[in-house]
Amino acid sequence: MYISRVGQIQVISQSPIPNNPNPFDEQAELYKDFAASPPPHDYRLVSVGGGLTIHGAAYIYECPGRKVSRYEIRYARIAAPGPEPAQPATDAPVPATWPGAQKAVELVYSSADHYKPWTRVGLAPRELTNTFTTFTIFGNTYQKLKPFAWGSGNLNGRYSLLLIAEDTAGHRYYDIQHVWIDNKDIIGRITEVEGVAPCAVIHLKDFVGSGINIKGLAWDPLIDEAFDHNLVPNDNFGGYDLKIFKQGVSTPYLIATSNARVPAAKTGPPGFPASADAGLLSTFDIATVLDEGNPTPVQPPEIRIPRGEGCAYYLRLYVWDKTRLNDDSSIHHTWSYWPICVDNNVGS
Repeated sequence: MYISRVGQIQVISQSPIPNNPNPFDEQAELYKDFAASPPPHDYRLVSVGGGLTIHGAAYIYECPGRKVSRYEIRYARIAAPGPEPAQPATDAPVPATWPGAQKAVELVYSSADHYKPWTRVGLAPRELTNTFTTFTIFGNTYQKLKPFAWGSGNLNGRYSLLLIAEDTAGHRYYDIQHVWIDNKDIIGRITEVEGVAPCAVIHLKDFVGSGINIKGLAWDPLIDEAFDHNLVPNDNFGGYDLKIFKQGVSTPYLIATSNARVPAAKTGPPGFPASADAGLLSTFDIATVLDEGNPTPVQPPEIRIPRGEGCAYYLRLYVWDKTRLNDDSSIHHTWSYWPICVDNNVGS
């Protein structure tokens, strides 16, 4: 019995062979291969969050009088850095570290109908996050397993998952898996554009040779402040990009992209960061980029505006982190918008 995936992220061992799928290694972690077409591989340690399926096996060989009677997965937060909980020995009592109230899943085999071949969580890995349901064929009703996603939405930090299986002879078996769970929202907000209010007019002539300062917040909290602030994936801020869009033009102009937090501090007092903590996202050479009369080429050229004309634009800030959410289908991300009107009065 073992856990092989959490949130569709594979359990990978680093010793003695790096990047080796091995769910039997108690020190194995969740690694995602980001390589577009491996090899070479690009395994990175990741955190997970949101709705999570857990894959593996809970199989007990059916010797006389012995087959699985139930299994469950419990979770427990690892409160501080240091030695992490070890996998209990076979037949040992369930440690108090994993209280019964903290269950991701519990499946009880309570009738003969639960022991059909298709209800076995057998040697080959499959969903462990299951419940029993029924289906009917030609008037006959049968039991089957119905997978579901475990909602981890109120958990943040370093956790250990404990798979517990019991057989009909009263024996108990275990498998452990340590994971980082991150359900903290990120912050992305434009707070100021050169002191000009949203929707106000920006005159390009005023910014020839200087540019406009765009300030805001592009920030993601640590998963668990008790752990090393530089530990991956505890620090899993992804980055931000800042773009400007012109009305009627589908392709924006990329002003800036960065993988640095704004503000740079990884922690702060309660309520941090607030608008008062905003920092510089970028200084945008708006006159060079948007003035059609400037000889410096830009992409896309349609982003520009002829001299003597005006047009509506908006700035968009996009901020993201690296946590793999909802079975690796998304990440934490957010947008912020700031509309402006641009008057190309250069040369007037």
